[in-house]
Formats: sequence, C-alpha cells, structure tokens
Amino acid sequence: MIVFMNPLLERALVRLRIALNTPSKLKPTGKRYAISSNFGQFDAERKRRAGVCNMFANIEKSVDTVAHHYKLSRRKVVRILLEEGYLEDQRKQPNGLVKGGRRETDSNNNASQ
Repeated sequence: MIVFMNPLLERALVRLRIALNTPSKLKPTGKRYAISSNFGQFDAERKRRAGVCNMFANIEKSVDTVAHHYKLSRRKVVRILLEEGYLEDQRKQPNGLVKGGRRETDSNNNASQ
C-alpha cells in the first residue's frame, strides 16, 4: 500500500471501503473486560461505557453493532474504547497541539511562543 497518500485520495479510499463493506482497520488490544463487583452503584453513563466495553471485548461484537445496540454514533463508541484501552490508538498525531490551531489549548501555546 502507498505510504504517503494524498488526504483526498485517503478519504476516497475510506469511503470506498465503507461502500464495499470491507472490515475496518481498527486494532483491538485483546484486553478482556471484567465486570466490577460494584456495577450496581455505577451511574447510567458509566453503565453504558461498561456495556460498550463488555460487548466489544468479551462478546466480540463489531463497533457498528455496538453503536447500533446502544444508539450511539460510531465515533462515540470508538472514543470510549480508546479511552478504556480496548482499541489501539493509531492516529497519526493523537491529541497533539496544532500550530495556529483554533482550540483554546493551541492558542495558549501559540501565545507563549
């Protein structure tokens, strides 16, 4: 595969993969989810996160199936799985500062330079 791809070509390739329903390139870490003994005391959001992790890691359902089941966007499910450590972070620049970026953290960094 081409290592350095034009961003426009890369987006077109992703859309083509989606259209052809090829498997995603997400890499699970292989970590198993263990349900906590105090699960009943979790708030609703924490229970949902636990359910997402359990369904993905232990029941081995796809991200799309989990998203559909919990009525969440695919992006939200991937974010939960990344935060909990069930997916490998493959972003080219994960959460880095962007020179000239519009985020508050970027503008604070640019002002100090």
